[in-house]
Amino acid sequence: PYLRIVGFSYIFNSISSIYIGMQRSIENPRFGMIVFATSMLCNTIGNYVLIFGKLGLPALGITGAAVATLLSRVVEFVIVVFYAFRCRTMPLMPHAIFHPGMDMLHRFLRYSAPVLINETLWGTGFSLITVIMGHMGSDAVAANSITSIAKSLLSCLIRGVSGGAGVLIGNLLGADELEKAREYGGRLTHLAIAIGVVTGGLLMLISPAIVHFAPLTDTAAEYLQYMLLFCGLNLMAQSVNTTVLDGIFCAGGDAKFDMQGNIGAMWCFSVPLGFLAAFWLKLPVMVVYCIVNLDEIVKLPAVYLHYKKYVWVRNITRDIEE
Repeated sequence: PYLRIVGFSYIFNSISSIYIGMQRSIENPRFGMIVFATSMLCNTIGNYVLIFGKLGLPALGITGAAVATLLSRVVEFVIVVFYAFRCRTMPLMPHAIFHPGMDMLHRFLRYSAPVLINETLWGTGFSLITVIMGHMGSDAVAANSITSIAKSLLSCLIRGVSGGAGVLIGNLLGADELEKAREYGGRLTHLAIAIGVVTGGLLMLISPAIVHFAPLTDTAAEYLQYMLLFCGLNLMAQSVNTTVLDGIFCAGGDAKFDMQGNIGAMWCFSVPLGFLAAFWLKLPVMVVYCIVNLDEIVKLPAVYLHYKKYVWVRNITRDIEE
């Protein structure tokens, strides 16, 4: 019931997210913040009202959660469309949407196809890692779930830095300020290292409190303690990889390397070795967890070496003739 309803929300979200990404690329990230904050508020209130049956409405349970998500995406879409028709710097152009031209389509596929393939490979690989951990017992599943939540909360800052890096470097490269982009790339990489140390160190620091308040068995609590410590180290590597791969490299049209890195680190290392360790060698839970989560650390040297080649320092834009 949830999927049948929430599936429609992706239609609205796909359009609004793309336009918000376009606004972010012209240095207007505030618009996306306002839209998503409004959508999140609507979703939260809608969940409370529709799931539990408040304000005189029936309690719909999981169906109510799906309806709330769909309605929040519709609100998001309406705000975006209204703004797009009034925006002068980035107006909504139906003719460009339905008739982009072969040259523009070719350029889009050239630079975006590696990103689409990479995201698909990463999502599939992450799902398989979840399958591996799911067969390690209920204690491992519980500990891994709490670790994933803590990691997701802290990695929001990392994704924000990555998105900002992509906008900043992309604008500099598009303006042919290649040396300045190269300099700023170095500064952003150092910032990513600092963010990784802060977020990873913070997770390690608060790990005893998380273990204390988590309602887990003694075995699961022990797993959680070690998972949080290892996850802190993983966040340090993830911060650099995400900023450089998804931000800096993509700004210069070098998304293919990110795809190759995921194939090598996740599909040639974490996933096959994880299955081997869990189902054939029957290794302990923590050994399997470390193996399947080593992909960020494994690809870090390759990311550094590729960064120093400065292949990403190029202008992939062109003047569009009317």
